[in-house]
Amino acid sequence: MEIVPFTPGDTKTTVSFMKAIAREMGWPEAPEELYNFEKFFHLPQNGFLLLIKDMDSIMGTAGCIKISAQDLLLKRFYIKQNLRGSGIAQKLFDKVLFEAKKFHSKRIVIDVSKKNPRAIHFYEKNGFRQYDQQPIDGWDETRLPDIFNYYFLEL
Repeated sequence: MEIVPFTPGDTKTTVSFMKAIAREMGWPEAPEELYNFEKFFHLPQNGFLLLIKDMDSIMGTAGCIKISAQDLLLKRFYIKQNLRGSGIAQKLFDKVLFEAKKFHSKRIVIDVSKKNPRAIHFYEKNGFRQYDQQPIDGWDETRLPDIFNYYFLEL
């Protein structure tokens, strides 16, 4: 397994992986525009998407989008179910931090479902702190404070 940047050639396998995660979590299928990864992550100038690849299979994803001069929004941090608890999420997160520093932002922000204690534990273990987030354009989840908690990590 290796952690590599997304390329357009990875689109089909990445879409399949993310759709499988959505089914597993019981989420509705995302609109097709969210699978235009170059546009969604503002690649490469204002964002990045990393993949954990094993041969031609996607085993995990994580990306960031620059949403302000100081903030990167962490999105699509997913690990295939059979790899959770193996330490691979930490390796992916460490690579996210390395890539995030290239954008000269001050912090990473994230929304986490209040119904996802495993993710909340992971982010808190990695130094994220909860805060109150006001709604902002480009981050739809900020309009749903009853569903999401908001966290930040200083870079």
